[in-house]
Amino acid sequence: MDQKYDNPMRRQLYSIETLITSIYPDTEKKTRTILSTPEIYSLKQVVITGCGDSYCAAMAAKQAFRKLTGLSVTVLPAIEASRMELEEAIGQIPNNPLMIGISNSGRVTRVMEGLMRFRQAGALTLAITSNQDSPLAKEAERNVVLSIPEFEKAPGIRNYVCSMLALFLLAIRIGEVLGRYTMDLAFQYRKELVDSVKYFSQSLKDQEEKIFKMAQEFSDVTSGELIAQGNDVSAAVFIQQKMYEAIGLPCVWGDSESWFHTNKFLRDFEHTLTFVYLSKGDKGKERVLEALKRMDYMKRSYIVVTDDEIESKYVLDTPLLEHDIFSPIAEFGPPCLLLSYLTEIKQEIYSRGFKYPYCDAPGIPGTVESQLNIVSL
Repeated sequence: MDQKYDNPMRRQLYSIETLITSIYPDTEKKTRTILSTPEIYSLKQVVITGCGDSYCAAMAAKQAFRKLTGLSVTVLPAIEASRMELEEAIGQIPNNPLMIGISNSGRVTRVMEGLMRFRQAGALTLAITSNQDSPLAKEAERNVVLSIPEFEKAPGIRNYVCSMLALFLLAIRIGEVLGRYTMDLAFQYRKELVDSVKYFSQSLKDQEEKIFKMAQEFSDVTSGELIAQGNDVSAAVFIQQKMYEAIGLPCVWGDSESWFHTNKFLRDFEHTLTFVYLSKGDKGKERVLEALKRMDYMKRSYIVVTDDEIESKYVLDTPLLEHDIFSPIAEFGPPCLLLSYLTEIKQEIYSRGFKYPYCDAPGIPGTVESQLNIVSL
């Protein structure tokens, strides 16, 4: 890879291993002590909410929370948590549900609304943020403050991985206290999380030249598409967001079944960058394989993102983890590295440089500049 194509987004990706290794001890301690044993025993339901990258982190942890804790787990976009969730779902039992609001800045208005609304209704509220002085941290009854070192600006990657780490560790702790597995197995889960970022980094290094060549071959794309389902959805939505932020191109995502009903009718597929997730543990993988067969029939180009052994023209390999509930922390990297190169090849500027009309301005609504409104139940 020619060094002239290096950029902050690529450097963020390669910083993940060092970042997680450095913050793991502090994050593990905080997630292990943030809830008391009686509080954990009282839980019946968990609700996790966020916007943007934080919502992707919430989706990434959904299956892990369900499997590890045995609790009812709901992931809500912040607008639903703040404005639309029904009264009977909130606060009918003390400390229930556990409402987890995620915001790196701690200033996103909709996340604050959702957490405040649930707290007023009797839920136990917990914030995951890197800003201990933020409004979100002040409103939550419990806080897991992530010690994320400053880094050069790029489409958010580091905060996404750190939020996932905190959620996974919290789920492991709750399941451990509830006696769903032994302390030894809990230790193995935690070790796998630390090891996963090593595999993540190695997968980028091993494929760097291949990924750069793919970016060159797809340099004329004008839109993006992702096909994913199950535990792969969080990575797909995250990459969809990076397509907009990094390159400014429209991008959609859907599962393999919806692709047959809708996306296959796309007219200009020759200029569409299509990523297809095909994970070894996907119980619906036969439908994904049918979608690929249909694409071959249509002479469509696509990139398979997989932790399995797949024969295809374009393949991005992701680490195969022992427990696939943790796979989201390791499977978004190669597609993001490809997007980082496309950004340079197309001479794009992240988030359009936040220049007009993409910049914020006094009185103009944004993620933080928005009227706070707690909807009554």
